[in-house]
Amino acid sequence: MTNIFGYILLALLPHCYCMQGKKEVFVADFYDIQENANPEIGKIKTTVTNRSMNVDYHLFREIQPSDRPTYSFEAVEYFGKSRRTRANESFRVCDLTRLIKGNPILKGIFDSVVKYSNLSISCNYKPGFYWVRNLTATSDFWPLGGAYRAKSNFSIRMTVYLDKVNAPRVIILKSKIKFRVVKA
Repeated sequence: MTNIFGYILLALLPHCYCMQGKKEVFVADFYDIQENANPEIGKIKTTVTNRSMNVDYHLFREIQPSDRPTYSFEAVEYFGKSRRTRANESFRVCDLTRLIKGNPILKGIFDSVVKYSNLSISCNYKPGFYWVRNLTATSDFWPLGGAYRAKSNFSIRMTVYLDKVNAPRVIILKSKIKFRVVKA
């Protein structure tokens, strides 16, 4: 599920970088991953080993642009008793190519995801196996410059669904990922 799976990984790239005059190195410890794939469309398995995430997705049927695959995600940071929504986005997968052209941060994230996977950016999804290997979230992996603090916790909720015109919405995949930011 070329693009759809890539979008899911978007949220796995927290901006674990602290700008306080000098660079501090942070990493993410994944501690709770919940996933649910529509059994008629695909199957997913995620494992974490040594702070690296590996994801396998088996897409059973073709998904075409007319199915209007859509991705939504919410990323929330928790620090002590405070809660800060870092992202709350929804967009059609087929719009990604256009969105990337106008957003260098989004392009950088997808370039990083593609580097660790057999994913590519397209608007048609052929049945088959897709994977991501050794994906880590560290300050060196994708330093966006957010003022994240050690001991922050993140919760990321993602949903990928088909939003076909004149048809009920069909959820392909739901995922909730929790991780904490720690000093390396």
